[in-house]
Amino acid sequence: MILNHLKENKSIRVAYWAYIVCDIGVIVFYMMAKPSAHSIGTFLFSRILALSITLILIIQSFRIKNPILVYPFSLYWIILLIILFIKLIGWITMIQKWTVKIFQFSMIAEILLPASMLYILFQTLKYLASEKVIESPLFKTDNEMGEY
Repeated sequence: MILNHLKENKSIRVAYWAYIVCDIGVIVFYMMAKPSAHSIGTFLFSRILALSITLILIIQSFRIKNPILVYPFSLYWIILLIILFIKLIGWITMIQKWTVKIFQFSMIAEILLPASMLYILFQTLKYLASEKVIESPLFKTDNEMGEY
């Protein structure tokens, strides 16, 4: 909705909606299907799909026109990409019965993810506050209101 308010390119907004729909679809699928050891292919497919959409979102995030919001959105997606990549390596090593210690490395990045979300929030609030003061039709100057 923020990107829509800022009148960003439609391809950027569609990429974000695709990620949301994919994420909700995966959640609903695993709630209904009750995954088992035989459904590992579906699980890996959904993770690879999430990785590819995340790569697209990183590219789209760097295309955002607003310079204040480019860095927070891009930082969020890069951290998410790191998390997904580490977990994908962990899932592959679990298949080959190596070790599950790789998942511990993703915990550091998972701590950074909420911090990057807060960074997005604060940068967005800062931008919208400065935008409202400048462009709000509710605030008129004395010249626009006329003489008293």
